[in-house]
Formats: sequence, C-alpha cells, structure tokens
Amino acid sequence: MDFINNILVIGNGFDLAHKLPTTYGDFLKFVQNFQEYQKGNMSQDNTFYTYFKKLQEEKIEIFNEINALVSNNFWFIHFISIFEERCSEGKTGWIDFESEISTVIQHFDGERLRLKNKSSTSKPITNIKQLSNALFESNFSPDNYKKFKCKLYEDLNRLTRCLEIYLSNYIKTDSCQKLDIIKNLQIDGVISFNYTNTFEVVYGKIFPDVKYDYIHGKAKIDGNIDNCNLVLGIDEYLQGEQRDKDNEFIQFKKFFQRIYKGTGSRYIDWLDDLNLLDYIDNKRGLNIYVYGHSLDVTDADIFRRIILTKGAKTHIFYHNQTALSNQIANLVKIIGEEKLIQFTYESKRKIEFVSVYQ
Repeated sequence: MDFINNILVIGNGFDLAHKLPTTYGDFLKFVQNFQEYQKGNMSQDNTFYTYFKKLQEEKIEIFNEINALVSNNFWFIHFISIFEERCSEGKTGWIDFESEISTVIQHFDGERLRLKNKSSTSKPITNIKQLSNALFESNFSPDNYKKFKCKLYEDLNRLTRCLEIYLSNYIKTDSCQKLDIIKNLQIDGVISFNYTNTFEVVYGKIFPDVKYDYIHGKAKIDGNIDNCNLVLGIDEYLQGEQRDKDNEFIQFKKFFQRIYKGTGSRYIDWLDDLNLLDYIDNKRGLNIYVYGHSLDVTDADIFRRIILTKGAKTHIFYHNQTALSNQIANLVKIIGEEKLIQFTYESKRKIEFVSVYQ
C-alpha cells in the first residue's frame, strides 16, 4: 500500500501566485467583454478580442454555449451590478460569489416564510436590487415562488458551467513559472480547493506519482451543464433543528453539491490508511502544507479533520502579515483557541507558519 504522508493543500492563492487570472472578478470581466464582443463594441486592441474571434471561427459550439449561458442570467446581472459598484468605489478586482449568493438566498427564503405565514415578521425583499425584474418582471407571490426558485437554481448551474469553460479553455497554465518553495517539497497527495489543474500541468513531471483530490471539482472543457462537477454554492445558514428539517434550498449548499456531484472524498481514505498504522514506530507521520488558502471557515470540516489527524504536522504558508493574521483568526474558528495555542507551542509544535514574502 502506498501511503500519503505529505499532503499539499492549495487554494486560489496558489493560482494567483502563478499569475493566473482566476478570481471571480477576472471571470466577470471575461463575461462583460464577451457581451461587448457580441454587440460589436470591442476594439481589436482589447486583449479578449483575439480569443473571442478565434473561438467564434474555430469552436463555434463553445462560443454559442457561452452565449446561451450568459444570456438573461440573473446571477450575472446581479454580480456585474455589484462588481461595477465596487469598482466605482475603488474596490476593484474582488467579489465573493458565495457570499452574494447566500445573501440573495437568505432574503428569498425570508420572503418565502413571510408568504407562508402571514403573521411572520420576515421583511419582504427590499435590498436585493431589481430581483423580481431581473427574473420575470413580475411581482413576487405564492403563485410564482417555485418559478423564482427554479430560475435561481438553473441560472446558478449556467453560471457554473460558464466558469468551467473560462477556467479550462481561456486560462493557460502551461507557461507558468514553477515556485521554488513548491518544487523543494516532498508531496504524495494534493488536496485542491481550486477548479483548475495548475499543479498537474506545472509540477506533474516533478511529482509523477502524486495523487489528487479536487474538493470542489475539476474544470473540463469537454463537459456540459449536466455533467459539470464544479461545486459553487453557499454554507449552511440555518440553526438548530432547522438545519435538518428545512431543506428548501439544499441544492444551493456546498455540502449537498459535494455529495450530489461526487467530489472531495479521497483525502478521507488517505487519512484512514495512515490511521490504520497507528504510528507504531512513531516515524511515519503526516506533513500537511497549506499554500494559497485563507483557511476560511467555509472549509472548516475538511481542515479540522486533516489538522487533527494523529501524528500530523501542519505548515501554513503566508505572503504578508495581513494574510497571517486572517489565517490565525480562522484557525481559531476551525480548531478552537485552546488547541491552536497548544499546537503552536514551540516545544511540541504541530502547526507552524512559514513566510513566502517575495
């Protein structure tokens, strides 16, 4: 049996360190430029022009698919509106899809409960701009509630497939420069929270036997909206018994999508294999290297299982002091203050932070 003793965990910061435009903001710019190209408003000097023109001439089926996916899509309308508003405030380049989706769904859920229970104190949707108009140009009512919900879910799947095309066809990883700090590691397994195959393409020859686990799915160009396995959803927002009893919006939640799409479970087998050994000789431990992940609480269940594995030592890379501060704060949410203090105690350190300042 080949044991996985050295695991690299990567988040979007890994792709960004390789100079890849993989933020949600980058993706929205791609969609905006596609729409401008369709209108004939794009200059040939625009960096997207050559790509769209070649796609239209050589892969018209993909070009047409993108057009169908972005057309009258509520989420694109909503995200672009927010993104442009942020840009006008000088907050360019950043938007959190998951957070924005959660805001809409929770407001929508509140409206559902208000309609269901006339005595409910839930307030109608008021601060989700043009929600009804963007969907059906009709008033929200019990009669069209299910249509609203289906529209939101269908458009989310359309957006996810469009993101898959962008990441697998537009972004090129074969010219990326290798990072010395990654090349010099010993790696048996990669747990990727990214949709891209950056590590496989850039480091595959250095680590030919490495095993992969794509927690949120892996982008592929030869797929379609039905078999796209990318997980793009929200965290659980219900509390107490409602978490199990109220499944009205379960399809939008990450844990459901991971199960439904069959992603992100190989790492459990890796850890179980190591646990079988029980580390009898105390020589076979587990090294975890975290690069480009904020340790956000949305992935707490996975990190908690990995970090708390018997014999594990976790090495967390950070690129500036702000990132370090955020990672420490997020670790408190994942394993608790007491364990974090215990695990970073110098004489018995199980967690260490490693600077990758350029």
